[in-house]
Parts: sequence; C-alpha cells; structure tokens
Amino acid sequence: MLTWTKTKLIYTREKSLDKNPKTDVITTIRNFLRKTKPWVKAPIQVQYGMEKEKEAKCRNAILLEKSHHGLSLEQIGLTVSTRHAWLGASLDGIRKCNCCKPTVVEIKCPINGKDLDPKSAFLLRTLEEI
Repeated sequence: MLTWTKTKLIYTREKSLDKNPKTDVITTIRNFLRKTKPWVKAPIQVQYGMEKEKEAKCRNAILLEKSHHGLSLEQIGLTVSTRHAWLGASLDGIRKCNCCKPTVVEIKCPINGKDLDPKSAFLLRTLEEI
C-alpha cells in the first residue's frame, strides 16, 4: 500500500536528486519496499506528535466551533482509494458543519513548539511552508 509516509520518502529523494544527480537511491528504494515494523521505536518527534494529537484535536474543535455551525469531527482512520486499492491515507478526521463542504483535517504537533504557549505554537511555520 502506498501511504503518505512512503510518498513523502520518494518526493524528498527526488528533490535531492534534482540538486545532486549522483545521489545514491538504493537506500531509499529499500526503505520504500520494506514492511513497516510496528515494534520499532518511533523518533522522539513522532512520539511527541502522537502524544499531543488528541489534545490538539480538542483545542482545534473549540476554536472552530466559534466560526462553524453544527460542527462535527468524524474519525475515519485509514481510507483506501476505491479506484486504486494500493493508495491509502490515514486521515486525522473529516470536519463537517452546516456552513462549509466537508474538509480533511490533518493535525501536526511539531516538537519545536513544545515549550511555547498554544497560540504561539499554532502559528509556527511548517517545513513545507519554508
């Protein structure tokens, strides 16, 4: 199954190749093809994000309730494409309300914001924005 993690792995390697065509891609291919080992300890940044995700979802819902009517956050987990069974995404949720179309929700809890107050951490720029 092709998940976002593996898609990002290929995307970032492609960017490296654009900068340096002599970059070795063998390790990337091995990582892409290997099965995920659930017992492997996640990096501290990933652990932090997983620990804070539930709290972040609650805070996000409180903020959104002020500007959206009939708000609900549907937890759906892994979603597999009906057209391409090899393509899947593990969404943090789908936001539904009476005033907007359904929207995908993706929660990020960057570790570089762990010592900030929530409002400042919320305004942190992500790596994709830099």
